[in-house]
Amino acid sequence: MEEVAAKPPKMEMVKEAELAGAKTVAQETISLAGYDASLGNLKKLEEAANMFKNNASAVSKDGPLTKLLECGKAESSTGSLATARGAAYELEKAHDLAKAGEKIIGFGRKIGGREFDIETATKLIECKNWDWSKVAANIKDKIGQQLGIAKSVGKSFELHSKNSVPEDLAKWFASKGIKVVEG
Repeated sequence: MEEVAAKPPKMEMVKEAELAGAKTVAQETISLAGYDASLGNLKKLEEAANMFKNNASAVSKDGPLTKLLECGKAESSTGSLATARGAAYELEKAHDLAKAGEKIIGFGRKIGGREFDIETATKLIECKNWDWSKVAANIKDKIGQQLGIAKSVGKSFELHSKNSVPEDLAKWFASKGIKVVEG
């Protein structure tokens, strides 16, 4: 069987076990002591990490928990920390959704050539933790494609943004029926 995920470095507190062809984390508690404060609310992130540590897609090679644990240490490079902050935002949003009663199915699902950061029982969600003033012009095309894909599989589509979405884009998203959740 092909290995799906590599063990994140220096995770002696974490044990791995095979589950449905992907590695997951055992029942040990994940601690984010020594992780960079720029990742966000570390207490909430620890809770999210422990909530999703047995979700195969969260701990896959490109899963948000793997990215957080591999790239979020205080001594990590600027680029690694940026990767970890994006992963942290996905985990925070999934945490909030789960606390609100949503069933989180997975992370990073690829459908129709597009990837969705979070999948719930009823939604496909794209998370953005970026400066919207630096967004590429094709963002409308990408988000529009994601909306179409979500509809084609019978799910709603939401865009979650850590930062405020510019008014012109927010109006465009609203005109397409895309729910935008900021914060």
